[in-house]
Amino acid sequence: MRCGFSHGEASEPRKRSSVVKNSQYLTFLRQWIANPLMVGAIMPSGPALAGLMANAAGYTSGNVLELGPGTGVFTEALLARGFVQEQLTLVELDGCFADLLSERFPGARIVRGSAARLSAAGIGKDARYDTVISGLPLLSMPAWTVYRIVRSAALRLSPCGQLLQFTCGVRCPVLDSILLRAGLKAQLLGTVIRNMPPASVYRISHSGSQMPVERASPARQAENRKQPGHDESGRGTGSSVTTTSRSLICSQDARCSPVRPH
Repeated sequence: MRCGFSHGEASEPRKRSSVVKNSQYLTFLRQWIANPLMVGAIMPSGPALAGLMANAAGYTSGNVLELGPGTGVFTEALLARGFVQEQLTLVELDGCFADLLSERFPGARIVRGSAARLSAAGIGKDARYDTVISGLPLLSMPAWTVYRIVRSAALRLSPCGQLLQFTCGVRCPVLDSILLRAGLKAQLLGTVIRNMPPASVYRISHSGSQMPVERASPARQAENRKQPGHDESGRGTGSSVTTTSRSLICSQDARCSPVRPH
């Protein structure tokens, strides 16, 4: 499929800006038609929502990871907030969006891959980010996929880091059971009525009770089982991390209990 996001040849700055915006909207709409579940929305997030996300990120000299940046609405707001492109790593699965991001933000690191498989995409387990911003449509994803995305992001957060997730739903898009298993907590930061549709932003951070631990591969687990001091999952029996069954994650009755900031 042709991406079609040419910036045009308009000479006047205002006209050129309009051409760029229209081209980005058309690109977004085209990709939504091609894969509505992956894109999740018929149009990009509005400036008010992008501003809330950027303000929540604050300003830090550390690195920022953005998951599912799409056309770069949140990215643009981060730059307006004071971040520089070299601080940003943008993970985008859609090829057309990734090409657009490379053109718009040449100084940022563009990673083409899945947010649920960051290691496979080239973002190592030793990478650390002060803030992870997610533009992913979690409500349209299976609970197990949401868990993998949230857990992968949490593993790469600095101890005081935060994951910022927006949602157009009435509740936190991450089930309470997922937060519990990943050692995280959720806090509602605010709701933007002026966005179309209205959207809320949640801050997800380490709960302090436990830190997420990378699970060993099946081959490593099989090798560990042969060694004394390891349980059937391949973990050391002295581990302080509680093993939770997969069925807990798929519980549809669990909900987040957001706490409004003071």
